[in-house]
Amino acid sequence: PAPLYEPPPEKAAPVPAPVAHAAKNGAAAAQPIGPVNSKYTFDSFVVGKHNRMAVAAADVIARTPGERFNPLFIYGGSGLGKTHLLNAIANRLGEHGYRVLYCSAEQFTNDLVHAIRDRSTDAFRAKYRAIDVLLIDDVQFIVGKESTQEELFHTFNDLHAAGKQLVLTSDCPPRELPSLEDRLRSRFEGGLLTDIVVPDFETRVAILQTKIERQSLSVPYDVLMVVADRIKSNVRELEGALNNVWLYAQTHGVPLTAALADSILGSLGPRRTPCTPLRTIEHVAAYYGLT
Repeated sequence: PAPLYEPPPEKAAPVPAPVAHAAKNGAAAAQPIGPVNSKYTFDSFVVGKHNRMAVAAADVIARTPGERFNPLFIYGGSGLGKTHLLNAIANRLGEHGYRVLYCSAEQFTNDLVHAIRDRSTDAFRAKYRAIDVLLIDDVQFIVGKESTQEELFHTFNDLHAAGKQLVLTSDCPPRELPSLEDRLRSRFEGGLLTDIVVPDFETRVAILQTKIERQSLSVPYDVLMVVADRIKSNVRELEGALNNVWLYAQTHGVPLTAALADSILGSLGPRRTPCTPLRTIEHVAAYYGLT
């Protein structure tokens, strides 16, 4: 019999348009500063139990930046959607006239190094402080970098005192960042801390369904279930595994089946049931239509 399956988690509800102070004055949409991906929006983000609180907080910020959850600190492993959420915030607020700067902590550090070398720290500070929203990805990069922490501390203070929004992401919570100055740690923890964890099986299937719909791919549902069962680490690897399976079928001119997906992904992750010679034979036989 077909496996029981609950309906996939709903996508994030459309975020009501924020009333930007710039928009009140008739300002057009403002292009966010930084490498913002226009495809990373709230509509394309799949919500599940593993990320619901982070999405809800980002939703609030995208409507009323600087009023609640300031700063917002999102932490979790690589490939779980932290960068997607930062981009979604940037895209939404940019549409409504907010001056948004999105960067990685590494870029912040590099900009500071260049500013010190070129004696242009005033221009650096103007870039990072004459804004409404600052989004910094992978803030763990500043650990052990005293000058970067010093500059970020003052940037944080200036923006926060002016009621500007800050959102930061990291691979772990502030208390677990080694060599992070206590004054920065306390500020990171002064708003809202929320994590994103590995999605459960049902959400992984929903993520894959969203991907194939977005790219207009034809992939059988049982193939999605095999991929979701195999890849449990993060969303990036999950989508990459589906790409591998789909491309293999296309380039070899063979049907895209659950047995094929199971065979291709066999070395990428543990099975829910033990791998036995009999089960392998059954998969091969099913793939070639043998009984």
